[in-house]
Amino acid sequence: MSPASRFVIYVLGSLLCGACGSADPCVGVADIMETPQGLILTEDEHQAGWGSSQCFTCHQIWRFHVADCTESMDFDMESINEMVDVEDPSSCTVCHGDNGAHWSADTG
Repeated sequence: MSPASRFVIYVLGSLLCGACGSADPCVGVADIMETPQGLILTEDEHQAGWGSSQCFTCHQIWRFHVADCTESMDFDMESINEMVDVEDPSSCTVCHGDNGAHWSADTG
């Protein structure tokens, strides 16, 4: 392997795992309250998942609502986690809007 290839692998590895060992769960997480609609998702902010009712396909349940990563509000993460139904992604709509999806009883 050439020195240039090793350097590229080193840089990419450093970028990918830069926050892996961090004790701060907010490293690399954007403050959703700084967006135009706040907690409500918009198509511009959520292009890859817009229109999907399957939130947990991309958002791993063990990684969200771990810590309050907002700077402008104070959220009670324990209460939020009690409200979120990890078996039913429609519980996400209470705070984050409908994500452009058409929700029904059999969605989730």
